[in-house]
Amino acid sequence: MPILKPDEAYQRFLKMGRNSSHFVCLMADLNFYETSNGWVFCYYKRNDVVLVALEPLIPGAPTVYDEEVRKEFEIAWQDFSGAITSRVVAFVGIYKALATLLAEQGFQWVKVGEEPWVELQDCIPRGNTGKGVRSARNQALNAGVVVEEWSGQDVSESAKLRNEISRICDEWKFDRAVNLGGFLNAVDPYFGAKDRRYFVAKDKKGTICAFLIATPIPGISSYFLEDLMCTENAPRGVGELLTLEAMVALQESGIKLASLGVVSVTSMDDRSTHRLPRSIQLLFHRIPAVIRKFYNFDGLKTFRKRFKPKVWEDIHLAVLNRNEQQSDTRAWFAALLTLLVAFRPRPQVGARWLLRKLVRFAGDYPVTTFASVTSTVLFAWVNRFGNIPSWALNDFGFTASAPWQQWLMRSFVSDYLYFDPAHFLIWGISYFFVIHWAEKKNPAKFFIPFFFFVSFFDDFINYFLILMPFEAFHPALSNSLIMYKDVGGSLGLVTLLGLQFCQFQRHREVLFSLVSLGIVLVFVFDSAQLQSFVLNLNHFLFLTIGYVVGKVRYQIKQKKNALASKGKAPIAKSVASKNT
Repeated sequence: MPILKPDEAYQRFLKMGRNSSHFVCLMADLNFYETSNGWVFCYYKRNDVVLVALEPLIPGAPTVYDEEVRKEFEIAWQDFSGAITSRVVAFVGIYKALATLLAEQGFQWVKVGEEPWVELQDCIPRGNTGKGVRSARNQALNAGVVVEEWSGQDVSESAKLRNEISRICDEWKFDRAVNLGGFLNAVDPYFGAKDRRYFVAKDKKGTICAFLIATPIPGISSYFLEDLMCTENAPRGVGELLTLEAMVALQESGIKLASLGVVSVTSMDDRSTHRLPRSIQLLFHRIPAVIRKFYNFDGLKTFRKRFKPKVWEDIHLAVLNRNEQQSDTRAWFAALLTLLVAFRPRPQVGARWLLRKLVRFAGDYPVTTFASVTSTVLFAWVNRFGNIPSWALNDFGFTASAPWQQWLMRSFVSDYLYFDPAHFLIWGISYFFVIHWAEKKNPAKFFIPFFFFVSFFDDFINYFLILMPFEAFHPALSNSLIMYKDVGGSLGLVTLLGLQFCQFQRHREVLFSLVSLGIVLVFVFDSAQLQSFVLNLNHFLFLTIGYVVGKVRYQIKQKKNALASKGKAPIAKSVASKNT
C-alpha cells in the first residue's frame, strides 16, 4: 500500500501545497496515501470513519478544476476509497471547487468558515475604511514597538528566541478553557523552520512581546500568516503592526498573496448547507452559539476584516455515507464525533485556570476590579444586602453641611455606598459595566487618573457649580440642598458615559443630545419637588463634562495619529543570528 512517510509527504508538499493549511497537516498525526496518478490524501481514520484533511496534494497544484483535473480526481478517488475502506468519509476544510466536485460523488456539505486573502501589492488599508488598522498600528509605533524578521536558521541557533516563543505559545494555549491541539489545529512553531519566516515584535525595552510565523504555500507561491501570538502585556496595536510588517516584507520579496487564516463557524446559515438532513441543519445552526462561548471567532473575523482582504474564500465540510443500512443523519453524527476526537480537546478549566483568569482580569482592568470589589464588599458589610444604616449615611454620605476637612473622604467613600438593593442593582451594576467599557477603550495612563479624579472631586464640582449658586440666588432652598446626604456612583457613571460617547465614529452628537434630553426629562417628571430636581440636575452636568473631556482627547489622538502616519513604519529587517 503506497503509504508515504512524513518526510516524503513533506517533499510532495514543497511542490504541490495549495491549501494554506496543508503545512499544518504535516505537523499533525495524520497518514498520507499516494494514489497511482500522484495525488496525496492526508487522512485520519478512527473506527469506520475517515477524515480527509483539506484537498489532496495534486500534481501542478491547480486552483481551477477543469475537465482534465476532474478525470484525474475520478482515478484518485477510486484508488483512495478502495484502499482506505470506511462507512463514512468526510473532507474537512475544503474550498468550494472540491466541494462541488464531491457533490457529484454523493457528498453532502456545509459551509463552515471563510478564509481571507490579501493582495500584498496594496496591503496597507487606505481611506476611512482603513482607519482602524492604521490607528492600531500607530498606537504600537507610539509605544516604541519595533518588528524584526528572523530566518529559520536564526531561530534554530538562538536559544533565547526559542525560549521566548515557547513561553508565549504556552501562555496562549493555557489561556483557553478548552485546548484543541490536534488535526488541523496542530501547532509547532519550530516544525519545518528552514522553510518558514519568523516576525517578532519587541517593546521599547527590547523584550519580545509577540511573534507571527509566515508559512509557505508553495503550489501557488504565497504565504499563510499563522500563529500570531502576543503576551498578556503587549502594547495595543502590536498584532496589527506585526501583521502589516510581515505583509510588507513578503511583498518586497516578490510574494503577491497571503492568507490570514480560516475563520470558522461565523458564516453558518441556511444558505451554507447542501442536501443536509434536517436535524443536521438545525445542529449547525446551534453549533456557532456553543463554540463562541469557548473561542472568540467573531473577534478573529473582525481583526481580519480590518486588513481589507481581496477575497473571502468559502471553506466547507463534506460527508459521504457509504453504508446503505445507515441513515445520513447517523453518518453526520459519526463524522462530527470523529472530528471532535481528532482535534484532541483538552479541558483546562480548573482552580489554576480560574485564578489565572481572575488575576489577569485584575491586572488588565484594575479600576473595574477595584470599583466592583469595593462596592460589593461594602454593600455586603455595611448594608447587609439591605438598606444603608443611618450611622453609615451620617458618617460617610456626602453632605455640604459636613466639616470641610471631611469632604475629600466623604466624596470618595460615598461613591461606593448605596441606599438599598434597588439602588445598587440599577446604578451600581450599571456603573461596573460602564467602568469596564471605558477602561477597555482608554489607555491606563489617562483613564486611571481621570477615574480617581472624578471619584474624589465629583461632589466638589457639584457643590461649586450647582449648590453654591443657590446660596446666592435661592437662599431659602439652599439649606435643604446642603443638608442632603448622598451616596452612590451615579455621577461617575454618567461622566464615563459622556466620555465613551466619543468612541463612536458616527452620530455621537445625536446620541449625546438624546441621552442629555432623556436625563433632564426623567428627573423633571420624577421629581415631586424643585429640591429633588435640582439635586439630580448634576447628572446632566457630569454627562456634559465627560463628553467634553472625551471630545478633547479624540481631537488630540487624531493629531497624534496624523503625525505618526507621516513617518514610515519600521519595515521588518532580517537580523543576523550573530546579533542574538
